[in-house]
Amino acid sequence: MSSRFGKEVSAFSLEGKFLRFELEDGYKRKYLQVGTLEGEYRVKLPKYLRSPMELNLNLGDVVQIFGERKFDYKKDSLKLKAERVIVIDRQPPAMTPATPVKRQTKAKASILVCQKSDCVKRGANGVCKALQASLNERGLENEVEIKPTGCLKQCKAGPNVVVMPDKTRYTRVQTEQVAELIDKHFTTDENTHNENVQQLALVGNRIFPVS
Repeated sequence: MSSRFGKEVSAFSLEGKFLRFELEDGYKRKYLQVGTLEGEYRVKLPKYLRSPMELNLNLGDVVQIFGERKFDYKKDSLKLKAERVIVIDRQPPAMTPATPVKRQTKAKASILVCQKSDCVKRGANGVCKALQASLNERGLENEVEIKPTGCLKQCKAGPNVVVMPDKTRYTRVQTEQVAELIDKHFTTDENTHNENVQQLALVGNRIFPVS
C-alpha cells in the first residue's frame, strides 16, 4: 500500500547483467550493481547472500533478482533488497593477467681491497691499480668492480683482498700476483686458467707464487 507522504513497500523482480559488487569496510559485499535496459540498479544483499560461497558471480553474468522494493515518497528515493539471486546465463570468469616474473639480476662481481693504513703501507694502492689494469686488459672492467673498503682484519698480513661474491680471501697480495688472481676467478680460457692456477697457491688465507 502506498502513501503520497509515506513509503511504499512491494515485491520486485529484476533481470540484468551483473556489473560489480560494492564493498563495505574494504571487504564486505554489501551491494551488487546490475545493468538493465532501463539503467543500473543498486541492490542490497542480505547477510546470507554476502558470502562468496553463497553468491559466486562472474562479471557479465545474467541474473534474476527477487526481493523487496521500498520507495520513500518524502525523500524520493528507491531502495532494493535482494532475497534471492538466480544466475540465468553464466559467463566464463575473467582472465587475470599473469604477473610478470621479475628476473633476478646477477650480482656484479667485485674485488674488495682494504684501504686501512696498515694495508696501504704494504702496497694496497698499488694492488688496486694493478687489479684495474688487469681487468681492463681482459675487457672485464664492466663486469668486475674494484671496491676500496675499510678494515678486513688481519692487518699485519696486508694487503688484504676479498673476491666477491664467492668471498675468497687473500692476504699479502703483491702487484705481480694480481693478473694470476684475475685469471683464476674471472677468465674462462681453460688453458690460461689452468696455467695460472698452477702458479698461484692459497695457503692459510695467503697467496704465494709456486716456485
